[in-house]
Amino acid sequence: MAKAFASRIIRAPIEAVWEVVRDFNGLPRWNPAIVESHIEDGLPPDLVGCIRSVTLDSGAVGRERLLVLDDNQYRVSYNFETPPLPVFNYVGTLELKALTEVDHTLAIWRSTFDEAPEDAGRFGPILSEQVFASGLASLDAQLAGARTPENTVRWQGHAPANVYSIVELKLPLEKAWASVRTLASSSDWLTSDSGASATGARQRRVGDVSRISLEGEPLQEQLIAFSDLDHSLGFVLRYDTAPGVYRANIELFSISSSETTLAVCTVHWRCPKDDEAERGVKKHHDLVLRALNRIGQQ
Repeated sequence: MAKAFASRIIRAPIEAVWEVVRDFNGLPRWNPAIVESHIEDGLPPDLVGCIRSVTLDSGAVGRERLLVLDDNQYRVSYNFETPPLPVFNYVGTLELKALTEVDHTLAIWRSTFDEAPEDAGRFGPILSEQVFASGLASLDAQLAGARTPENTVRWQGHAPANVYSIVELKLPLEKAWASVRTLASSSDWLTSDSGASATGARQRRVGDVSRISLEGEPLQEQLIAFSDLDHSLGFVLRYDTAPGVYRANIELFSISSSETTLAVCTVHWRCPKDDEAERGVKKHHDLVLRALNRIGQQ
């Protein structure tokens, strides 16, 4: 398997860099190797699964599918549906990491792919230097000196898992993921038997917010990560009547020996060590178990 890689310190805060990078249709605005891009079928560029058609400066045309858009980990992944180069099984990822001592950002762009035997070793340097490295250099030149947006609050890392639930779903991974994937577009998993109801349909767009009610308590739910590559979803929950932010993640793993799926759900939040906190742990743990078991029954 061949690889391409480039990394660079961008002299701008991670929020400013991510605002540019997360636009799946925005490559021509900052990468000189890409001269044209459009999202097919009129879909929005933050819809996981959308396809962009790109034209390279060489004139080659390709089609790329958005696999991952993660506002929490500052990561975007994509594959080649129609390669602009003669490579196969291509998957690329552009990821950002904030530097702590200075308000700069490390950008890492990497990909893996296969080449025909006669092309072995040919396209790694081309992608690394002419697409990745030149693109990151241009991005740095455009954003150097940008300021951190006002009222920015960066997540300082997860507290220990307040809820950690694992359920074996009697479904193969593909069917289990098809069920879990609907979490981003409907509230069917939060049924009346779990004490939750929805007042607005959720969309499969990272960043979208919906209003729901859990056991009579109103809250906002925001989709912050969606990965067809890792089979995972991430949400942020904010209660109207209680402080703090809840971060939930669901990830699926294939069990090859039994053709079933392991569903792992974690919910993190910061709360005092008291009886009310313990009751909150139990409430969310029970909700997660009921939701995961219901998915397995579909």
